[in-house]
Amino acid sequence: MHHIILLYYKYTFIDQPNQFMREHKALCNRLHLKGRVLISRDGVNGTVSGTKEATDEYMATVKTFPGFEDVEFKIGASDQPAFPKMSIKVRAEIITLKAAEPIDIKNAAPYIEADEMYQVLKEMPEDTVIIDARNEYESRIGKFKNALTFAIENFRDIPEKVLPELEKYKDKKIITYCTGGVRCEPFSALLRQKGYDVRQLHGGIIKYAEKHSEFGFDGHCYVFDNRVSVKVNDNIFSTCEFCDTKTARYINCKNNACHRQLVCCEHCDHMNKGYCLDESMLNKLKKFFTNFLRSHESSTSR
Repeated sequence: MHHIILLYYKYTFIDQPNQFMREHKALCNRLHLKGRVLISRDGVNGTVSGTKEATDEYMATVKTFPGFEDVEFKIGASDQPAFPKMSIKVRAEIITLKAAEPIDIKNAAPYIEADEMYQVLKEMPEDTVIIDARNEYESRIGKFKNALTFAIENFRDIPEKVLPELEKYKDKKIITYCTGGVRCEPFSALLRQKGYDVRQLHGGIIKYAEKHSEFGFDGHCYVFDNRVSVKVNDNIFSTCEFCDTKTARYINCKNNACHRQLVCCEHCDHMNKGYCLDESMLNKLKKFFTNFLRSHESSTSR
């Protein structure tokens, strides 16, 4: 079965988020969709998947909601189910930044479109800096050329860990990007409030890759569904944690107490039975000592 995956967000005022959530849940259940949708008074951030017929009807229906007439959907596909279930929740924010001061989303930076971004990446002007607004583990398998990445595990770490590092770029033109654009809306608004000259990539990596996959972005794009990563091109720079083979393949450590994400090639995944480096070594040591004790017991019993 072919599964269509929709990625979208919309900042628009929702007067009654809980009622919107109930009605949205009924819609998704009727269409047998699966995914994750976050709702707040500020809008909606969602990823849903289902059949083409169901997702087509979903897009058409969402665009009839007041304030959603111009919502943009990024459309992907997978041969496997992208989500195990449907989760729809009301949150204080559809994306959490935790800035010290209130952020006016209406002050979000103007967009830079994919074609202009392509030219910037070709020329790479000295007065321009490209900022990756994603988490470190996302940029590990793919990023734009010359982009600055930061050692953060959550978007909410940006105010504390990223802003201080950007002070030296106050006189530069900044371009921010993320997967589909939703994180750059509040991030770019925060930067503008701090006095930065900033634009945000319209539609993020997903939209850019649709037009210019051959240049500008290296590797795979990390996504928050069962696909984990989506190929943009063959310019892979990430390597397997075990053997240094070039790969953009992510797995979760098989140990339920660990579940650490790691870049791992298929061969090492098979050899280490789905465990991360620490867990794999531990299992090998356990196996070694078990065999050693068995051998020792066998020799002493003769």
